[in-house]
Amino acid sequence: MSLGALAVSEITRLGTLNSVGTTLEVDTFVAPVSHTVQVVVTGSPTACTLHLEGSLDDLAVWPRAWADLSGDVSITGSPTIFHVINRPVRYIRVNLTTLTGGTNPAVTIKYLGVQ
Repeated sequence: MSLGALAVSEITRLGTLNSVGTTLEVDTFVAPVSHTVQVVVTGSPTACTLHLEGSLDDLAVWPRAWADLSGDVSITGSPTIFHVINRPVRYIRVNLTTLTGGTNPAVTIKYLGVQ
């Protein structure tokens, strides 16, 4: 999608995680520079931490090398939106590194990138 001179990825649902791990990997096609992540948490976990990760590796490289783009993002409210800027990558995913406490906690993640 294009907004004037901006190339924008589609809003992408990366998935719902119920334990630590990574979301599915997404090819943004446009190598966005700015990234927005929306996180919705249910089940009242006592701790929830994640990272936005990116890669420049293409399909010929497996497994991809993933770089941490955001550092620790502690989710203290829901929904939460955070942004990462000036980090152009083609492939993205979210790595949920901490999810503790609560009753059946779940973390749902959406992504939007802008070039």
